Formats: sequence, C-alpha cells, structure tokens
Amino acid sequence: MNRPLGIATVIALICAGAALLAKDLSSASPATLSRTPGELIRAVHGQLAGYETLDAAARTLLDPLQRHFERPVPPDALPDLGKGAGGAATPAPAPVRAFQVASTAQLVDALAQARPGDQITLQPGVYRIEQRLAAQRGGTAKQPIVLRAARLGEARLEVLAGTGVLVSAPFWRFENLKLHGACNADDDCEHAFHIVGQARGTVLHNNEMRDFSAHIKVNGQSGHWPDDGAVTHNSLLNSRPRVTQRPVTAVDIVGASGWVVADNRVQEFGKSAASHTSYGIFMKGGGSGGRIERNLLICSSADISAPGTRVGISLGGGGTGAPYCRNGQCLHEHSQGLIANNIVAHCNDSGIDVNRSQQVLVAHNTLVNTAGIDVRGAGANAELRNNLLEGRLRARQGGSLQAQGNAVGPLREWLDLADRLNLAWREAPAAVPALPALRQDFCGRLRDAQTSPGAGATPCPTPAP
Repeated sequence: MNRPLGIATVIALICAGAALLAKDLSSASPATLSRTPGELIRAVHGQLAGYETLDAAARTLLDPLQRHFERPVPPDALPDLGKGAGGAATPAPAPVRAFQVASTAQLVDALAQARPGDQITLQPGVYRIEQRLAAQRGGTAKQPIVLRAARLGEARLEVLAGTGVLVSAPFWRFENLKLHGACNADDDCEHAFHIVGQARGTVLHNNEMRDFSAHIKVNGQSGHWPDDGAVTHNSLLNSRPRVTQRPVTAVDIVGASGWVVADNRVQEFGKSAASHTSYGIFMKGGGSGGRIERNLLICSSADISAPGTRVGISLGGGGTGAPYCRNGQCLHEHSQGLIANNIVAHCNDSGIDVNRSQQVLVAHNTLVNTAGIDVRGAGANAELRNNLLEGRLRARQGGSLQAQGNAVGPLREWLDLADRLNLAWREAPAAVPALPALRQDFCGRLRDAQTSPGAGATPCPTPAP
C-alpha cells in the first residue's frame, strides 16, 4: 500500500539521512551521535511504514550505512564456547522416593504425588504435553523435588500448550530435559517454564529449551515472589525469529530477587514484528541482587539488521507496570544487580542495557558487534568496569554512569576473529586491576591481579578428562 506522502515524513527522511551522510564513514564515531546509527535508521523506516515505494528507495541509501555499523553475522555456525546444556550430568542424590516415568500420564501423576526429597526420572522417549504440567507441591531447601532425565537428550517434552511446566511451589529442580515448543502458531507456545508466587529456590540446570517466546518466565503471584532461583548451564534457542505479538525475552524475571543466571547459551531471540524490542535476559519489576554471569548471548544468528530491535542483557527491560512490581510502585526496576563476564554478540542495539536500575555493576563483559552499553532513565546508575566493546558507553534520560578500565574501540585491533567468537588476543589492550569479587573469567580461569579488559580470551581450554 502506498499512502500519500506527508511533509513530516519527508523532513524526517531528509534530516536523518543528512545526519548520517554528513560523516565520512571511515572516521564516523557512533559516540558523537545522540542516537546510535541503527536507532536513526530504524526511526526513518518507522516513519516510512506504509510508504512502500519511498521506503524501498530509502533502503538503497540506508542499507549500506546499516551494514557499515551492523556488520553481517558470519555465515558459518557460531561456536557455543562451552556454554549451555550438554555437559556431564550432575550426580543425583539418593532420593526419598524414586519415580520412574514412561508416559505423560505417569508424569502428571508423579508430579501430583511428589513430596520433599522425591526424584522423578523420565525414561527415554518423547512426551507430548498438551496441557501444562503443574509442580504445585513443594520441596525443602535440603530436600528439593527433582524432575530429570538421566542424560540430556534421552527425554524430550513436545510442548503444545502456552506453558510447558508451571512451578508454583518451592524448591524444585529440573535437569537434563529437552523441551520443544511444537505449536503450529508461535503465539501458542510462550513459556517452557513459568515460575510464580511461592516457587522460591527453583533450579533449572542443564536443560535445552527451543522455540518459545519467553523460555523462562518468573513473576510474583498473590503477594508472593519466587526468590533465590538459579538458571545454570541451559541452552535457550529459537530456530528463527518469533512470529508473535507477545513479548520475546528468553529469560524474563519480573520482581523476583536473588536469582542467578549463569553459564547459559541464549541464541536467536528476535521477533518478526518490526516495531518491538526483544531481549535475551532481563530482570525488572523491583527485584534486587540478581547476578547474570558467564553467559553467551547471540542476538541474531543470521540477519543482524532484520526489522525490530534486539538487546542482549538488561536490568530494567522496557519497564514494568506498577501492578506487576514487587512494591507496587517500581521506584526502580532492579537494584544491586551484577552483569559480569558475559559475551554478547551481533545485537542491532545495546549489548547491555541498564534502565531505571540502581547500584548496578557491569564488569568484564565482551560485546561484539553491538551498540555498546546504555544507562538510561531517571535514577539509573551503574559502575562500568573493565569491559571490552565496540559502540559506546552512554548515559541518557537521567541515567548516570561511572566508567573505569573499559576498552572501547574496533575489536579487530585487539582480537583475532571477534565476529566468529574467536576472541584470542591479537594485541591485548592495556592491563587493568582485577576486581577482587570477580577473579574468574568467562571460562572459569583465575585472573591475575593485573588483567585484560573483557570477559576473557576464547576458545576456552578443554577441561582435562
């Protein structure tokens, strides 16, 4: 459809195009612009929505610029760098009672009977989940209830419901499971796990979750908050951008405190709706004390400049409505959070985003082919230490930052093949003092007292057998 061309649209196109073209691309610095080049280009396309002929013409001008600032993702498969599911299974403690399950009906029955210390083991096979499973009887801190497969890949849950597993009781542990969102429409497969209310101490370890919009959703219910959970060594993947109007955020934690999200691989979390932002991991809603560490996030596996906005890690996300906030007000989105030792790659917006969150430490992250680190919103404040990145460190809309020891510039000057996630040093930047609380890097190696900025060189050494 071609709508009549409005004067405001013409002005927007001319101004944005002039702002970009006035700079020599060989020396243009994104940090000199009030918005990133990608933001400007997406804004122009937004203004031209519905003017198909003009938008097509504008793309001949803007696409080369976009490819300059958002480099294409390498065509070969990117390595997992040892993150995500697939490692050795954790030895299971001796259970109080052991359930051996071989069908969906038996699984539903075992979940209903479970008591503290019980272990439910799925036998090899495919389990068709047409209605969400319910974990609604609690374990204890010393005797959690465990749902597991003996080895990753032996048991696969084919989810044909909006949620695979609803967890509403404390101290459950889920490990070695494969969950696949097998719905015909993306709107119909939203969560692999939905963790709510009194589900304190939930642990998701060494699972693979594929083809969900928000693979892991955590939020309060009836005044209770599922604090102190852990998401460790999981793979959260999508085979393509999600065709949905629902939120797309692989790890979506709202209002809960004390969560640890570590050593996961999160890849391909875009959505087809061009007007929306999707995230890899966020915590928001007034919680505190979250730790996001040693994860590998790849926003786009192929077309980094596809429509829509993709952000890697965020404290604050797009904000939270007051009724969904922990204190009913959301004076801040998250406090005392840590984002450290992560590798974030191929995002057409910020690799790390701090939105209306306070007392945040962002340290020793490596950001490849992203717009950098954004601290935004009234009252937002963050300490940025020893990060390695392209793009910019930006404070805006009332946010403030303190920066020390960061290396910001073209990664090709320091790293071997950064876009392919081979982060071996070509020439390391100047060493910086290590932070005593973060002595291990992305690979788990101990840092020296003087160390390089960033998450650490890759590939990681292969563990000894």
